Amino acid sequence: NKNLVSSRVDSSVGELMPLGVFQSDDFGLFKSSLIAQLGMPSSDWENPILDAVYLEIPYDAKSVRESSDNKPKFELQNIIGDKNISYDLKIYRLNTFLNKLDPTDPSKNKKYYSDKIFDKSDLLYSNSAFKPNENDTIEYYHRTLITDIGGDIVAIDSIKSTGAKPFMRFALDRTKLNDIYNKTFDDINSFRELFKGIIIEANGSDGSVMMLNFSNAKINFYISSGENTEKLTEYNANADLNNDGVIDGEDVTTDYTVRKKKIITFPLFGVKTNYFDRDYSSSSAFNALTNPNTVDGEKKLFVQGAAGSVAVIDLFRNIDLDEYRAKNWLINEANLTFFIDNQNDNELPNRLLLYKTDTDTTNDINENEQLVDAIKEGNLFNGFLQKDSEDNPIKYKVNITEYITQVLKKEDFIEPSQLALKVYNTLDTPKTVEDVIVSDFSWNPKGVVLYGNDYISTDADYDKRIKLEIYYTELKN
Repeated sequence: NKNLVSSRVDSSVGELMPLGVFQSDDFGLFKSSLIAQLGMPSSDWENPILDAVYLEIPYDAKSVRESSDNKPKFELQNIIGDKNISYDLKIYRLNTFLNKLDPTDPSKNKKYYSDKIFDKSDLLYSNSAFKPNENDTIEYYHRTLITDIGGDIVAIDSIKSTGAKPFMRFALDRTKLNDIYNKTFDDINSFRELFKGIIIEANGSDGSVMMLNFSNAKINFYISSGENTEKLTEYNANADLNNDGVIDGEDVTTDYTVRKKKIITFPLFGVKTNYFDRDYSSSSAFNALTNPNTVDGEKKLFVQGAAGSVAVIDLFRNIDLDEYRAKNWLINEANLTFFIDNQNDNELPNRLLLYKTDTDTTNDINENEQLVDAIKEGNLFNGFLQKDSEDNPIKYKVNITEYITQVLKKEDFIEPSQLALKVYNTLDTPKTVEDVIVSDFSWNPKGVVLYGNDYISTDADYDKRIKLEIYYTELKN
């Protein structure tokens, strides 16, 4: 077992990033916060009245409405842990500038890792009892509509998402955003010098982690415009003042000026990254990760993503490979099989990745390499979670036929490499045959406990130990 200090977590388009808190017996406490820049506002405004400011983040949700029910009904997806347990969620103004490019080499993007701590300033939002809710499909806020008939009239308006899908919305402190309110910026750099971004900080002892696509997340300024107005002569209790489907009128028949509603959008655009806080101390992984047995191996292997842990594997230790190479085998198929110990399907990764580890201790950068099977065979390389006929998770199997062929060839063979097993990330798939370096991106905090190798034939779990199976044809000389 090998503990990882950090993983790379700067944003990739469409990648699901974690936010939240959850506790497991196997891996202990995991907390993930989000740090993000904002893009330029969608449009300018003049002399407005600022009614509300909301950070809005769509849930990953699917519709489960039955045909006989006309009401929207959704089910939240990609949530790890118990969404019925609340935890603390705070939103701060970011006080650290996020560089898009590497200052030491501006031709490359800057890398951000999950153990980087960011400075924060103003507290913009606080909720000590947050938990995900699939029924969060609408938010109501107060609007200032009229100023010229003896005082402001305040009405209740609504915020909805497209298709009535559920979304998180956090009412930010308007008074602490005055420096970007009703201000014109020359370019994105001048804007980000003033407003560097936000930190969404999750804290608590248990709960759930949401895997979210932040591409459509945004901060919206809801405004009643001071310059853009219109005259209405029939103002009554059934009026829809801004054509949004919400009845927000008063029983008045006098002519008056109505402020038009306007929404100014700041998308979460630019650098997005995570900060992970992990505590193994109360988990079954603690001893395995703090005192790994590198001589005999382990009975249990703890594999978790998001700066978690990997299983390191030495094949053919203390085996004379020359004896096998002399047999002149044709390798038909070779598989490594890992059987699952824990059974919490909600927390198991859907796929694991096997790769060659970087053993060059003089190298300051990560140069783990893909196995040739991952490059040539694609999905045949596998590593997917496999279940039995009753849908119970049982194992992961990785096809390494080409790799074993190269190791056991009679001539021009390669020496076996130290291998490692990690939680698969979507960016791990090689894009070309030259794409041999395994990325150190990892956002997925799911984990699995696997049976290791350190068993004797009388052990109850002996048949669940790691297996390397080689199917071959022996060729005549």
